[in-house]
Amino acid sequence: MKKPPLFVTERLIIRPIQLSDSQAYFEIFGAEDVAEFDDFEPISKEEAIEDVKLIIEKETDSARDEFEFAVTTKESDDLIGVLYFKPEDECLFIGYHFHGNSRGKGFAREAVAGLIFFLKSKYAQQIRAKVDAENIRSIHLLEQLGFQRMEDYAIAQFFKGADHVEWCFEL
Repeated sequence: MKKPPLFVTERLIIRPIQLSDSQAYFEIFGAEDVAEFDDFEPISKEEAIEDVKLIIEKETDSARDEFEFAVTTKESDDLIGVLYFKPEDECLFIGYHFHGNSRGKGFAREAVAGLIFFLKSKYAQQIRAKVDAENIRSIHLLEQLGFQRMEDYAIAQFFKGADHVEWCFEL
């Protein structure tokens, strides 16, 4: 049985992730340029299938503390991106990853703007996003949506053999 979407935008449908999304999920999270600014390595096809199964399994857990949703276009039910949010005490952290073929078309901006609207209608907490200081595309997206960098937050991390600085943006 198909589950209803979380929300819909002008061009996109944000819905629960399905097992049929596994290949596209692999293409997103298996891509070096997606993993570049995160602390994970590109995943294998088998890991993608397991990740998708785990996400689906968690959907029925009332105690889950993080949520991931598929981003598809209205023209096609193919996964082009993944939205994420995690409620914490004083805020909601959001995240997003998009397939390389869908970049430069405004899909990420439209999807994240829709997520913000949805979250503001359901939660009272501040919305935040953590971003690698070198991830210019993501920083630009957040700034376009009205996020501001929290000047007192900069975390130095070491992963993938290099130093990274993570900034936090708040709406």
